[in-house]
Amino acid sequence: MKGNAILITFLILSITLFSQTNNFAPVGAKWWYDYNNSPIEGYTTLEVVGDTLIADKNCRILSSIKYTKDISEIDPEINITSNGRYFIYSDSDKVYQYVFGKFYKLYDFNALIGDNWEVAGVSSDGICDSTGIISIDSISNITINTFNLFEFYSNSVLDYYWGFGIQPVIERLGSLNFLFPNPENCLFDYYKGGPLRCYYDVEFGYFQADSALACDYIHTNISNPGELIFNLWPNPFNSELHIAAPYNTTNSLLRVFDITGNLIINTAIDNQYSSMNFSDLRSGLYIFDFYTNSVHKYLKIVKL
Repeated sequence: MKGNAILITFLILSITLFSQTNNFAPVGAKWWYDYNNSPIEGYTTLEVVGDTLIADKNCRILSSIKYTKDISEIDPEINITSNGRYFIYSDSDKVYQYVFGKFYKLYDFNALIGDNWEVAGVSSDGICDSTGIISIDSISNITINTFNLFEFYSNSVLDYYWGFGIQPVIERLGSLNFLFPNPENCLFDYYKGGPLRCYYDVEFGYFQADSALACDYIHTNISNPGELIFNLWPNPFNSELHIAAPYNTTNSLLRVFDITGNLIINTAIDNQYSSMNFSDLRSGLYIFDFYTNSVHKYLKIVKL
């Protein structure tokens, strides 16, 4: 009997694993991403809303919606705006994006270290529409919701505009920075979304990247003095940045990373309001990491 029970358990597990598929972007799949362009805060969603045929390829249609508030206002209203649509299709372990009238490889979930390919990006105003080359730095596997998923880290070759930043790309989920490439040196594009908050599809279930942050959470104005709010402005900036930290900020850190993940600045923040001069930084995109009480707040800031 014990042997039969073990065999049955093994068969059930095998059937479960065999039936799992890492189908990328099934209809109904939805991503939630953080959005911050201080003082505008909120989140961006991407949702697979249907199929369409492009150049004989059966493509998924992804609709993007942005939900934001101006937290500098008292009792701000939620603004809902469309970020347009994206078109992708999958072929085995590869995912392609349709942009500039052709298909560009977006992801390769069978890539090897050193592999590289051209990705394309569309900026908000069209000024920085371009392509760039990414190269695979490392590969591994990760288990999420019982699914065994391929994961890779990449970098942008020769400082081209577009890449996936310092976040990994994970099978099923895509880039944890934003599903599509983000500008790395484009100074005129606003922050479309990222990092990932949540993902859902019927087969995979829910994945929440940060258990402390709800998928659709939006900061409000500082009505509660103890609320964790951290902001930097202006964005983009030339030399000086103004900093608004949580009330009674003590023993907090501000770290600044360049787009390749190198730590540039590591300094303490002890005042709720302050200003800092960053004129020594080269022009480009930087990640500002505010850390207090075991909580991180990440902002993307552009130095002109």
